[in-house]
Order: sequence, then C-alpha cells, then structure tokens
Amino acid sequence: MSLSLFADDLKLYTCYKVDASHDDLQTAIDRLIDWARLWQLQIAIPKCFGFRIINPQWKLADSINDKSYYIEDNVLSFSDHIRDLGIYHDTRLNIMINIYHLLFTKLILVQFLF
Repeated sequence: MSLSLFADDLKLYTCYKVDASHDDLQTAIDRLIDWARLWQLQIAIPKCFGFRIINPQWKLADSINDKSYYIEDNVLSFSDHIRDLGIYHDTRLNIMINIYHLLFTKLILVQFLF
C-alpha cells in the first residue's frame, strides 16, 4: 500500500496480481478515516473515487470487477478517467486523452477571443 500527498490531495494506491485478495486497500481507507476523525479533518466524499489501471487484454474475474470500496457507508464509484495535477489519465494510460483536452481547451480559447 502506498500513499501520495500533495497539498490537500491524497491518493492511496497499490498494485495487485490478478488473483490476489484486494482487501488491503479497504483496510487503508478505514485507517485513513480513523486518522481523519482523530485530527478532526473532513474528507470530501463526493470527490473520492476509485480508478483502476488495467491491461485491456486481461480478463478480470467478476469478483475483482465487482469489488467495492467504502468510505463510511458510501460506496466509492469508479471512474474511467481522471485529472490529476493537470494531467488526464484513463484506465489504459492512453496519452491521447491529454491531447484531446488540450485541443478542446485551445479551441474554446480561440472562439472566445474572436
């Protein structure tokens, strides 16, 4: 289990073998919740979600695909893409998502100027 912290942004992440148990991530989430309560910090649950980076050729078992993680009684939804520190990522680490977002942003800027 690993942790990354930048300003008020925290990420818990780990690497699993396809057939391994995935319970340690939930344990880490529970410990994070306990720590936040101890220090009287609020977690913005609507901003929390799961994100899996997978090889598209892998056939994941239903037990892995259906695995849910919880913050208190709230199920974390999974996202197919994220924006992290200005960089866009998708579940297959396709760089094209960054190019599309840059082009779209520039197109809007050009339309705004004219």
